[in-house]
Amino acid sequence: MNITIRPISYEQASPLWQNEEMSTNLKRVSSMMYWDGREYLGGNQFKVHDYTYSTPHFLGAFDGDLLVGTVSYHKVTEDQWRMRGLYVLHDYRRRSIGTALQQRMIVDLKENHKKASFVWVFGGEQSIKLHEKANFRRTSPYFAGTLPDGNYVEHKDCYMILYL
Repeated sequence: MNITIRPISYEQASPLWQNEEMSTNLKRVSSMMYWDGREYLGGNQFKVHDYTYSTPHFLGAFDGDLLVGTVSYHKVTEDQWRMRGLYVLHDYRRRSIGTALQQRMIVDLKENHKKASFVWVFGGEQSIKLHEKANFRRTSPYFAGTLPDGNYVEHKDCYMILYL
């Protein structure tokens, strides 16, 4: 198995995210889009036309021509980035592909986005150890809060951060 990692488009990444195991339905304009079609960041709803900081970057891991893993990340503020959509096909897990995707993202942020000082992610139960191997640290056991529409949300995900 010879895995290569390279930048890809949303159109290339999307089919991997829309399979049975991962029910996320991301939109092309932003990797901050949630299942209900609205965008949130720190409790503030983005305006539809304001994508100054949310243009997503996508990386794909390929086994030959087969896309076996992907990750997206985008700028949140001048120095803050968010990683989202890290996914590796079930048959390709435990082969360090997720780690390689994270490492490539970190290299890109350090080399091409000099003002980036940290990247954060909501680590799911299955991915927390993977993120910790990349030196992300836990900053909360889960996320809970009220969204701009008044709905209360509690994620069983762990908020994690990596200082670059």
